[in-house]
Amino acid sequence: MTDLKDIKPKWVLINENLYEISKFSHLPSQKRPHAICPICRRPVILKLGKYNVHHYAHNPEDICTITQPETALHLNVKFHIYQQLLKAQKIYIEKRCDRFLCNKKTKQLFLKGWDNVKVEYQTDSFRPDISLFKENKLIGAIEILVSHKMTDDKVQYFTDQKISWIEIKADEDLYNGNDTWNHEKPLPFYSCYPEPKHWICDNCKELRHQMDEHNKEIDKQVEYKKYNYTRIHAAKMVDYYFPSGKKYREVYFVMKKLRNGDWVKAWVETEQNRILTTESSPITKDSMKKLSKAVKKNINSFRSKGAIVDVSMDWRLWKSGSKFVARDIDGFPFRYEWDYKLKKWLKKNKIISNSCFSYDERYGYLNRIGKNGIKWYKD
Repeated sequence: MTDLKDIKPKWVLINENLYEISKFSHLPSQKRPHAICPICRRPVILKLGKYNVHHYAHNPEDICTITQPETALHLNVKFHIYQQLLKAQKIYIEKRCDRFLCNKKTKQLFLKGWDNVKVEYQTDSFRPDISLFKENKLIGAIEILVSHKMTDDKVQYFTDQKISWIEIKADEDLYNGNDTWNHEKPLPFYSCYPEPKHWICDNCKELRHQMDEHNKEIDKQVEYKKYNYTRIHAAKMVDYYFPSGKKYREVYFVMKKLRNGDWVKAWVETEQNRILTTESSPITKDSMKKLSKAVKKNINSFRSKGAIVDVSMDWRLWKSGSKFVARDIDGFPFRYEWDYKLKKWLKKNKIISNSCFSYDERYGYLNRIGKNGIKWYKD
């Protein structure tokens, strides 16, 4: 678009009919018709040279608002659209794809069937830039937006009267250049009533279809995993203390496998993924006893080697987010320590202090140290 300050008026009245001045560029200056400004209705001078944009000029003593670039742009767009609508009975608007970030556009029918077009027609207290009539009834209004959009009361009036209206941003490209707008093309708009229908281009429809299918597949997988999964059912932690002074912690997991909501398999495995035993469907209380028996057998195999076994934790049902990690000695500290003088394992008797709170490994009580000695609070 040309710089706004360079925009000049292009439409004149000749014998009370509106003409775009380029229509007379082929005529020598002395044969060009007498033209007047459509705003001030004073005679104007046609400027139809080969190098500058065609326009007209007022006499030096005349003062007219059309000399303002905003006014000239407004009138050029308005009169161009008006002339095009005289040749047509349909308006198409340019509708962008509803999908975010898609720039594809289509045209939709906005209004049709008028039999008369008027400029600056007064209706009640409003005067649309272009008015469309059918059997003397106002059915459509077009407003050209340069610097100020339609007022709320004008919008409300047209909407209440069920008059279709459209607001267009003034743009020189609409009437000037190689791709000017005509009545067969969709009209780019700023706002309108009624609002255009929702539209999604074929590419976005395909993308949405693919996304819908993807989401359906995810939903199927989620639904499937509700009743078909393999996860931990329960866990138990055991510490082993060997005569050599080495210690080892093992975590035993009871695993379960469900298919279509039925428990079809259960087994015990260690934290190192060593499977001790497996039970197949149907899983019953006897099955669980066999799993527990396998764990006891494994524990006893360490006892037979002279190890001290500390089974301080019973089986715990597994909850989402639970963790029994053998290396987590802060959350689950070892309860025996190696006495290097005696060369044997001794159960910890001292209190491990942490600020004013401490934890006695013998009893599992939370202690608070006060002036009068130790007070015991059940954990």
